[in-house]
Amino acid sequence: MRYLYIDQRAAVHLRDEPPLALDALQDLLGGYVEEIWFERREGEPRLAVLDNEEGLLVNLPPTVRFPQVYSVDGVLRGAVVIMAVDEHGDQTDLTDAQLARVTVRSLAGDLYPTLHISE
Repeated sequence: MRYLYIDQRAAVHLRDEPPLALDALQDLLGGYVEEIWFERREGEPRLAVLDNEEGLLVNLPPTVRFPQVYSVDGVLRGAVVIMAVDEHGDQTDLTDAQLARVTVRSLAGDLYPTLHISE
């Protein structure tokens, strides 16, 4: 399964490995899994952004801004996983089109890089 992993330093890694069991996903995110954003497009698997549900409560370090989702300060804390989910709820590969829409970049004056998923 092909997915994106954004580590706590905001480095983006494209990973290709078997689907992740819940405990493996929790290990990657450092705790409880929260789906904070998703998108369904006709003919594509659902695109999902996952993070640690308690990132703010357990004082995880800020990683990326994600202005497309409501949060206390617009900043995701700890690691982030971006994956595709099929119509049955099973993890599947991110498509090339989905990968091309995801950017993480720093702009001058930003405290944290910004995660953006284009239309």
